[in-house]
Amino acid sequence: RAATICTSGHLAEGNTGGIRCVVRTALLSNLVLGTAAGLITLLAIPCLMKYVVKAPPNLTTQAHYIFYMIALAMPVLLVQAALRGILSSYQRFDWINLVNGSMMTVQWIVAWLLAKLGFGVSVVVLSTIVDRLAGTVVLFVLCLKLCPDMQWRAGFDARSLLRLYRLGSWMSVSQVVSPLLVYLDR
Repeated sequence: RAATICTSGHLAEGNTGGIRCVVRTALLSNLVLGTAAGLITLLAIPCLMKYVVKAPPNLTTQAHYIFYMIALAMPVLLVQAALRGILSSYQRFDWINLVNGSMMTVQWIVAWLLAKLGFGVSVVVLSTIVDRLAGTVVLFVLCLKLCPDMQWRAGFDARSLLRLYRLGSWMSVSQVVSPLLVYLDR
């Protein structure tokens, strides 16, 4: 959402350079955050398996695989969120809905087929991650189509990063606190 707000502001001003800085910074920072979250998850797997999940012995191996796959998927999911934010700022909700609808349809059909063929949960989770990765590639191509003059090289812009961080942190706090207050009230 922070990427959407920042990109939209630059779009309104016609500031192509600002858009380029925000997009690069949002994509790279989400990739870094996703990688860090994935590494933390990888390090936490032994504790999660021992104290949280407590899977039956016959499912322990599958549970380990699922956590490994989730950890590897985190960078993909965060980059995908940034790409959706960029498309949102361009008001291309038709493309977002088409990609999301297609991804979800393929995800559920493949999951159903794999379960019907007797594959385990870890294979179904892997297929979901592959589906998400394909969706991320499609969203990236659509972003390139919207702004072909963009320079998609890696790089942080300190001002853009600070603005994204400020907006994103307030949005994160409100998204966590609001449901908590609702549930506490109940």
